[in-house]
Amino acid sequence: MNNKVEGVMQRFAWRIETNDELRHRVKQEDIVKFIKSRILRWAAHVMRRENTRTTRKITEWTPYKTRPVGRPRLRWMD
Repeated sequence: MNNKVEGVMQRFAWRIETNDELRHRVKQEDIVKFIKSRILRWAAHVMRRENTRTTRKITEWTPYKTRPVGRPRLRWMD
């Protein structure tokens, strides 16, 4: 990542460290990678389930009709 945040003072001069450098220094995992891995793990779990399970049906379901484009029409009551 190229995002930069203010870093620590080294040799009496401020230095800007990247997020990757800070994460490495505090020994933390990248949160985006962590979340993506959990999503893929859940998707693999759902795909291993039986075809009759609700979660599997929902993931494989495709809508048969599309919504109309634009703002919904107002009714008389509205």
